[in-house]
Amino acid sequence: MDKDEIICPVCGRSQNIYKVSQIYLESLTIFDKNSPHPIFDEMFGEAGKDLYPLPSRYGHDFTRTFSPPSGRAEWFRPIHPDIFIFVFTVLIAFFLYSIYAQQPSIVYPFLIILGVAFIVYFAFRKKLVSRYQAEVAEGKNSFVSVDLAVARWMKLYYCAKEGLVFDPETKTSAALDEMKKYLLKA
Repeated sequence: MDKDEIICPVCGRSQNIYKVSQIYLESLTIFDKNSPHPIFDEMFGEAGKDLYPLPSRYGHDFTRTFSPPSGRAEWFRPIHPDIFIFVFTVLIAFFLYSIYAQQPSIVYPFLIILGVAFIVYFAFRKKLVSRYQAEVAEGKNSFVSVDLAVARWMKLYYCAKEGLVFDPETKTSAALDEMKKYLLKA
């Protein structure tokens, strides 16, 4: 599709229509430089003047506004409960030996507490494993949906007159501040 063919589904005009990915990439090259840029000067109407719903074109917020969707940040992967219990059991064996060597009279109460802990674990094991499997499945679905959202983001255009993003193929649109939700919805 040529740029001239792209028409905003809301205002019905082909002027002031820009590809979202191009805006994002161009903003990466100029932000923090405070230098004029022909695409942005045309988009903003007058050189040096910013449009209302958009943050300053010279800052990180502008770039973030048009950025592609990304997956959620994960500090750690889900760990299978049985692996956790195995490591816990190995550590407890060292503690149990230390307790037996220094205070043999406390070994039996410690073993009783340890036995109760294992009984509680095995009572709730099925629930813990199903929660683990759900987290793993959710993580896989999240990455798949982000890949699809990025593919949709590559097709989006921005109408500077209306302040919205739209997909010219499906003729659907969303407000610029709701772009991420629009891209991640099924």
